[in-house]
Amino acid sequence: MRMKNQLEEFDRIWQQNRSLLAKGFVETVRENSIFASLVCKIDPALYEVFEEIREALGNICRKQFIYGNENLHFTLVGLGTYPSVSTQMAKIINICRDVVSKFHAFNVELSGLNIFPDTVIVQVLDNEGKFSSLVQHINQKLLYENIIKLENIGLHNHIWWVTLLRFISNDVETGELLRLLEKMHTLYIGRMKVSEFEIVKTDKFYRSDITEVIERLKLLE
Repeated sequence: MRMKNQLEEFDRIWQQNRSLLAKGFVETVRENSIFASLVCKIDPALYEVFEEIREALGNICRKQFIYGNENLHFTLVGLGTYPSVSTQMAKIINICRDVVSKFHAFNVELSGLNIFPDTVIVQVLDNEGKFSSLVQHINQKLLYENIIKLENIGLHNHIWWVTLLRFISNDVETGELLRLLEKMHTLYIGRMKVSEFEIVKTDKFYRSDITEVIERLKLLE
């Protein structure tokens, strides 16, 4: 997806959901299923910046789930609930390995906080267009093999993000949170090299006691 279109999509999300937050609306977790996903972990060189953001969020959102450094990642492809795809995992691994083996490592930029009804996120920007191309190739093969459905791809086919906070309680100072998000909406966090992905079995909170790495996939240098 072109950079301009990514920014336009993130702006649409921002305008829509900041209006909901201004009205005091947040959406809490209703269920916590186990999923299979293709993810990328955040470069530890960026942890210090994330720690500053986490501290600011924690001062306002004391009753919410805030992701620690060990939880930070962005999802390329949501494969579905683990029970629904576990029998096809060997095929999924082969498809992902085949596509990833043809791509060289590339850079993405992390910039700007944004919000969905149920989460606070950091935007991942694909300035080079390589990330978008890789994800689309994987999705096309997964669709062809009937492993995923077109309606299940959603936003992850063209924009990506790092989840920082997930609402687990309606007890939120929405006014203070909105002011913080407006302040950090254009915050530049940094650039990171993407050289490895993981296929994982995990939940919405990416808890270490639940998360299991099924396969690691390295890009060409």
